[in-house]
Amino acid sequence: MELRNEFFKGLDLFADTVDGIGNNINLPSACAEWDVSGVVAHERKVMLNKLLPAATGAEPGDAPSAASALTLADQWAGVDLQVHSAMEEATFDDGDLPVTLATVDLFMHSWDISWGLAAAGKGKRVEFDDETLGWLEDFMHNVADEKFRTPEGFGPATEAPEGASRTEKLMAFAGRTVS
Repeated sequence: MELRNEFFKGLDLFADTVDGIGNNINLPSACAEWDVSGVVAHERKVMLNKLLPAATGAEPGDAPSAASALTLADQWAGVDLQVHSAMEEATFDDGDLPVTLATVDLFMHSWDISWGLAAAGKGKRVEFDDETLGWLEDFMHNVADEKFRTPEGFGPATEAPEGASRTEKLMAFAGRTVS
């Protein structure tokens, strides 16, 4: 099942990206309204309060604040374990909207965090593999603009610089600044 594969790939990528944050929690992200710690906090809320209740019937969970004594990586590791375990048992098909949206969110925000880390010289930007790019492009290019470009969704497309990678072009289409 393509969605199941992409979901777990996105979950692993996000965990790896969060591991790279270290003490750099206040770096800006490509998601203009949040720094990297805000992106992680948002993703915890999405996983525990939207995805798991929709996909498994679980009660909405507690998402600790970024100011917790645990590092962001430690906080995410607990969420990752809970989500991974629950979603392994969950039954969903390739058209499941809550899982699809959560999967897109994991990939987009992995890139957002990596953008901030790369801009500060603390790592490289995430590049999606061809399979993931095809899946994301298919989703993004088949959603009506009025549903895709909303305050809760994606902003207006930006210009990808000359020589941009396929991932950077997709992120520009999603409204991110990729320069």
